[in-house]
Amino acid sequence: MCNSVNKAGQLLVDLAAATSMAIATGRVVGDDGQPSFTGNYGDKKSRPDHVLLSPALYKLVCSFKMWDTCASDHAALSTEFRVNVVGGESVNTKHNVCRIGQCVNNLVLRWQHEKAHVYARPISENMELLAQFDEAERAGDVDKLAFCVRSLIVQAASSRAVGMSAQARSTESSLV
Repeated sequence: MCNSVNKAGQLLVDLAAATSMAIATGRVVGDDGQPSFTGNYGDKKSRPDHVLLSPALYKLVCSFKMWDTCASDHAALSTEFRVNVVGGESVNTKHNVCRIGQCVNNLVLRWQHEKAHVYARPISENMELLAQFDEAERAGDVDKLAFCVRSLIVQAASSRAVGMSAQARSTESSLV
């Protein structure tokens, strides 16, 4: 457990509180707050990467795992949820998985902590996607929930005022 809270950590807590989300770090099976950032040479260790969940989704978490990406000094975060199987499909169905370098688009997101307050605004003001998220949560539609979360993140990062996105040079280097 972290003995101090830095400015970025406080902003994360503020973002979670403002959006009624739970920070899963250190609170779900498999996540003990281990470092997700190691630096280019494994010489640095910190946890700047987190999973935020609505209270309803938080109750459905089965496990959490970090994956070495080999393409970044940040680990990929993976959260598994319990869902009702509908039509024989589940969260483990192949078309629901976006593996590193195999995603449909080539967008690369680059976090800039000094722009956190600018980044949070498009998320909290995107009433259409937030309403769709709430609707999907009530319906238990995990695919739509994932789409909404991804869209909120990508749209906010891609905003001209935020400027935290770029196109990857090839699909093999895609990190979204």
